[in-house]
Amino acid sequence: MSEMGKQRVNSIDAGRLVMALLVLTYHCRPWDGMQGIALPRILSLFTGTAVSYFFLVSGFFIFRDMEFPLRTEDKGRLIRALCLQLRQYLLWSLIYLPFSIYGEAAVYHRTPLKAAVDIIWGIVVLGRNYLSWHLWYLMALMVSELFVFFLARAGLRERGMTGLAAVFFVVGRVLDVLSGFHGYPGERLVEGYFTVFGSTYNALFSGFFFVSLGLYAAKHMRERRKSVLASGAAGLGIAAYLFYDLYLTANLLLAGCIFCIFLWILEIRSADSPIFPFIKEMSRMIYFIHLFFYGIFTIMITGGNVNPVKTFLYTFTATVIVSAAEAWYRTLRNWRRKK
Repeated sequence: MSEMGKQRVNSIDAGRLVMALLVLTYHCRPWDGMQGIALPRILSLFTGTAVSYFFLVSGFFIFRDMEFPLRTEDKGRLIRALCLQLRQYLLWSLIYLPFSIYGEAAVYHRTPLKAAVDIIWGIVVLGRNYLSWHLWYLMALMVSELFVFFLARAGLRERGMTGLAAVFFVVGRVLDVLSGFHGYPGERLVEGYFTVFGSTYNALFSGFFFVSLGLYAAKHMRERRKSVLASGAAGLGIAAYLFYDLYLTANLLLAGCIFCIFLWILEIRSADSPIFPFIKEMSRMIYFIHLFFYGIFTIMITGGNVNPVKTFLYTFTATVIVSAAEAWYRTLRNWRRKK
C-alpha cells in the first residue's frame, strides 16, 4: 500500500472510533426526556446514521483491490472475508444468547417453543434478537457482499450496482413510511413484510446501498476538495434537520450527508502511528460489546428502572474501559509477533 493509502486508512480508522461511540449513544438514547426538540433531534439524526459509515468502510476496503468481472483471486478474497464475518457473527450471537432468551421469556412472554423459533429465525434470517440488534450489520454486510458477487457475475459494474442499490434503498424508506398508514393498495403485502422481517434494516433495503457506495468510492478515487465535501455534509445535515418530520426526505438527505463525511475523511492524511491499530480494534470492540453492558445495567443492576442518562454513563464507561484494555492487549501482542 502506498504511503498516501496508509494515511487514508489511518483517517478511516479514526472515523470508526467516533462512529462506534455514536452507535453506543444511539442505543442508550440519553436524550430521552430532554426538554425541547432541537438537541434530541440532532442527536437522534446523526447517531442513527453511524452504522452506515461502517457499511461504507467495508465496501471500500473489501472491494478496492478487486477487478470487475471478479478474478479468481478476488473470489478467494471475498470468500475469506465472508468466512471471517460469519465466525464473528456466530460468536457474538452466542455471547448475546442469554439476553435473547431473557427477552423472549421476560419481555415478549413467549412459550419455550415460540421463543426457540424466534431466536433461530433472528439468528439465521434477521441478524438480530433482543439486545443483539446491532448484529444486523454483520448479517447485512455478508448478504450485501453476496449481492455484489452475483451481480458482478451477471456483468453489472459498480455504477449499475450503485444505481440498483439506490432504488432498493428508496423502496425501503417508502415501506417505512407506508407502515404508518392504512387503507392504501397493497397494505396487506406491506404488513406481511413487516410481520416476517420486522424492519427494513437489512441488506436489501439498507446495507447494500452503502456497501455499493463504498465500492464506488474505492473504484473512483481522486483528489477531492475537503472544503467542498465539508460544506456538502453540513448543508445536507442541516437540511435533514429542517425536514426531520418528512421521513423519506430526511433519510435521503442523511444518506448524502454520511457519504460526504466518508469522502471528507478519505481526504484527511494522518501520519502512520501505533495508535491507529489500537483505535481500529477499540472501535470494533465498542461496537460489538456495548449492548452487553447496556443489558447488564438495565436488567441486572436497575431491574428495568432505566434512567437514560445513567444508562448511557454506565454503558459508555464500562464499554470504553473494557474495549481499551482488549485493544491494548491485542495491539501489543501483534506488535510483539512482528518483532
